[in-house]
Amino acid sequence: MGRRAFRRRWLAAAAVSLLAALSACSGGESDETEQAPYKPLTKETFGPAVSKAMAENDTVHVSGDMEGQDLDLWMEVGGKEAAMKGDLGDTKVLLVDGNLYLRQGGASKWDRMPAGFSTMMTSLLDDVSPKSMATDYAESLVGLDYEGEEKIKGAQLHAYRLTLDEKYVRKQVGEEAAEFGADPTTLASNDLPEMEFATLLDSNNLMRQVEITVAGQTMVMTMDGWGKDVDIEAPTVNDVQEMEP
Repeated sequence: MGRRAFRRRWLAAAAVSLLAALSACSGGESDETEQAPYKPLTKETFGPAVSKAMAENDTVHVSGDMEGQDLDLWMEVGGKEAAMKGDLGDTKVLLVDGNLYLRQGGASKWDRMPAGFSTMMTSLLDDVSPKSMATDYAESLVGLDYEGEEKIKGAQLHAYRLTLDEKYVRKQVGEEAAEFGADPTTLASNDLPEMEFATLLDSNNLMRQVEITVAGQTMVMTMDGWGKDVDIEAPTVNDVQEMEP
């Protein structure tokens, strides 16, 4: 696999993983009124605080740009099966009951993807429960800088820059390489892409924006609609055609 292609795929995989980490169990939208003075989080408290906030909400709306493709998804993680629906560019995406469906352009039917694709996508979402996320931060977060307040669309948000442990990142890159059929043992040290992570939290520690830079490519995702009701249902049998492996 070429280095450029690998880095592009890692960016997409990292995006999916972080997107999935933005949703969890049950609750309501953040309330910015009558808040106590904000106390910046530390390296030790960041993971548990963000995970606790997400555990009180089971849905989130995510939008942004992924390698030139407009991203507009509703996501739900925390029930028996991870679920999401929305648009990636001109492709509609639906993950429900362990099945991944895609519908491109003006197609009248959904393509149900082969089991391997569905399993990989479901695993990426299921593996980032609040508990798992808190564990991951405890294992990987080696630096956290609070960069002050930013006001976006009337919301007072708090900016953080995260530094992850290189060994942890290398392990994650190796796992993603294996997912895409590459041999992670052949990855040289200079194949590890340079990564930067930044996030904006509201005063309730809910993520409202994530900025990911991998090998010089930056993607910004925004989150809103925390805890709102959303129906994510499978298409009818007549609206589905099987996609060949």
